[in-house]
Amino acid sequence: MIRLLDDLLIDKIAAGEVVDRPASVVKELLENALDAGADKVTVHIAEGGRDLIEVSDNGAGIDEKELALAFLRHATSKINKEEDLLNIATLGFRGEALPSIAAVSRVEITTCQAGGNGVKAELAAGKLLRQENTPFPQGTKIIIKDLFYNTPARKEFLKSAVTEGNQVYVLICRYALARPEVSFTFTNNKRSYFKTPGNGKLSDVVRVLWGEDYANNMLPVDFSGGLCNLQGLVSRPSFVHKNRRQQIFFVNRRPVKSPMLFKAIDQAYKSLLVSRQQPIVILNIDLPPNVVDVNIHPQKMEVRFKEEGYVFTAVSRVISNVLNGLDYMPDLSVMPRDKPDRGRKAGKAAGGFYAPTEQTALENRVFEKQENLYSPLNQEFFPDEEFKTRGLINFTAEQLAFGMASAEEDYKILGQIMNTYIIVEKERDLWIIDQHAAHEKIIYVRFKQKMAAHKNEGQNLAIPLALHFNPLYMNWLLSHQDVLNDLGFHLEPLGETSMLLRTAPAFALGQETELLNQLCELKSSEDLELIKDTLAMSACKKALKGGTALNAEEIKQLVDDLLATEDYRYCPHGRPTLVVMDRHMMDRVFKRQK
Repeated sequence: MIRLLDDLLIDKIAAGEVVDRPASVVKELLENALDAGADKVTVHIAEGGRDLIEVSDNGAGIDEKELALAFLRHATSKINKEEDLLNIATLGFRGEALPSIAAVSRVEITTCQAGGNGVKAELAAGKLLRQENTPFPQGTKIIIKDLFYNTPARKEFLKSAVTEGNQVYVLICRYALARPEVSFTFTNNKRSYFKTPGNGKLSDVVRVLWGEDYANNMLPVDFSGGLCNLQGLVSRPSFVHKNRRQQIFFVNRRPVKSPMLFKAIDQAYKSLLVSRQQPIVILNIDLPPNVVDVNIHPQKMEVRFKEEGYVFTAVSRVISNVLNGLDYMPDLSVMPRDKPDRGRKAGKAAGGFYAPTEQTALENRVFEKQENLYSPLNQEFFPDEEFKTRGLINFTAEQLAFGMASAEEDYKILGQIMNTYIIVEKERDLWIIDQHAAHEKIIYVRFKQKMAAHKNEGQNLAIPLALHFNPLYMNWLLSHQDVLNDLGFHLEPLGETSMLLRTAPAFALGQETELLNQLCELKSSEDLELIKDTLAMSACKKALKGGTALNAEEIKQLVDDLLATEDYRYCPHGRPTLVVMDRHMMDRVFKRQK
């Protein structure tokens, strides 16, 4: 039977498109405050926003005669006719935010316009309960209580208070970066997290939110011309992350998500970064409203560009020009093949192979003699006697000949190519081993063994380190003290944004600050295997890098250690350590099969 739904049910369904968690409530209220011209916005939440959300601003306020109308669906002051959808200049325009929020919570709003009378109203489940005049300064304060109290099924899908609170924190940070001229204050459970200065300087906002290191490693972007203007900050190629979480884009000061903009950044940093490195980007793109469509989704995070190719080219070229002004040269481990190499030693071919020549001795026909790069790991990272690995094998001249291996092994090392991959013949198959992934797996397994034998043990630092963290990271560290202690990190709070590190595990020595910051970046994971992630990150940092030339002894030791490691086919991050090509596969590649 087909029937019409009642208004309350319709409002609840519509609310699901706009309001799905506390952060989406804060987003809509922030946009209303900014559209009202506020230059001071304060956000306070409790229990991650599930129990309480309070947003105050000093904007234009709402007329007392229109307050009840503001909570009706599709009631808005921002557009009047269909043509206005093609020239949207405000953050909000649908007239859905306040009624959607009111439909699933208890709302208290107090507001006042300049020269007007203050007014206060209370609503529950979308219904106006009372409205009365009350003294109030110019601006608006909205209090949201018991979010989803009348839709328990949706409330069950909310994450923990910490996770929901972190989502709100990240959201407010984005708007603070989009509007450096506005002062944002954020508190959670009565603890102050930050207050931005509101002086219009983006670098000062970065300094407050992310810390001094970020502010000092960012380059300004300021371009005006043609169809779009670009302003923001991008990081130096030497200051990078392993993910895109801090690549933040705005279109006409509206936070947006766009795969095309990610690709433009990749194009700009091409050849400056190695695989899996991501720069930090805060970029606003000002475009005429009629060439941007923001009316795609109720949450208004997705946009469609009328001139997508132009925007892509503008972003990539402008940032490339900023980076080209640096006195910076990337670390190129492998010489380009199309350029002559006058500096190579005799016997080393351009592609990274060691080619035999008449002048090379037998033991140097495949591997070049040099200092051992792999073997010192045994003493440097595992000083305890029970964790020292086998001593290096003494190779004879015959064993160093091309394609030879010791008799007791069931594989044959063919060489190293591109100073990154080791070629092995084993069981009539061709193995291509990624030396970084392989070494990372070896170190990771040994770290696990060491952790099992020496849990809770850290090495005392001769001089304790005073470390500075942004408020969100600080909160994460304080809430994970027990697990950090199990790892061997012993931290003491020094203030609201500082910790004193007295001991650290052996595997973290020399990279304590970097490792702790990387752990804080994993804060959004509900099922975080903290110890596993810590060991994996540390192993990755200490492992041999691609582009490192190894001699015969080092390659032999690395292959032996890998094969002796449990589950050696994958590194701790899930990447393959090796690729196997059997005879059948090679015959197909060379079309030898009939």
